[in-house]
Amino acid sequence: MLDLLLALLYPPRCPLCRRELHRVRPGRFCRACSRRLAAPAAGCPRCADPGGTALCARCRITPPAFARARAALAYRSHPEDCAARTAIARWKYAGDLPLGAALAARFATWGCTLPRDFDVVVPVPLDRRRLAVRGFNQAAVLARAVAEKCDRAMVPALGRERFEHSQTALGRAGRRHNVSGRFYARRPTVVAGRRALLVDDVLTSGATADECARTLLAAGATRVEVWTLARAGASVSSS
Repeated sequence: MLDLLLALLYPPRCPLCRRELHRVRPGRFCRACSRRLAAPAAGCPRCADPGGTALCARCRITPPAFARARAALAYRSHPEDCAARTAIARWKYAGDLPLGAALAARFATWGCTLPRDFDVVVPVPLDRRRLAVRGFNQAAVLARAVAEKCDRAMVPALGRERFEHSQTALGRAGRRHNVSGRFYARRPTVVAGRRALLVDDVLTSGATADECARTLLAAGATRVEVWTLARAGASVSSS
């Protein structure tokens, strides 16, 4: 009742466009923004790279360590054409926590429509320096939301050393070299003999997800699936 009263006194706004909502539903996107936060196009059944429903050439030649990847939203090249890209940037770099909470809620709701073929939820870790500057790990926020919604344990099973370079400015080969050997299992016992769900905000080349999956499998995980908030084409830059 208190929440309802506060919402009536201070009408909720869409966390993305900031327009006043006609219905009392704090933390929800307006209809226009919900439509703009589009699902990704059909993609490779293994890595979800957009462009078709057949297994892509990269996955046929060099299959990733993870069993498959899925994403809730599309992530296109130009911010003005992509609500997901704009929203994620505002959350990560401008510290818009209410927007991040709304994205995490949407991600968890989407995740509950999928088969729950996992025992534990593992966020992709952030290095200590970036975590200190940002104040939060967006992957951990997403992982916690989906773990609670799907009634699974969220475990920070991975650690990460600082990358030599930011992934943003690198191509596919550079990204893979940059992350090689940078992740380690902090708590191998919590994943040993279990199916792990790896969670991150954006999947681009798949290099980070692949390296994390290899680390989890080496620690004893029986299977690793990847869920991300958004999926970019391999040519789209992302952090």
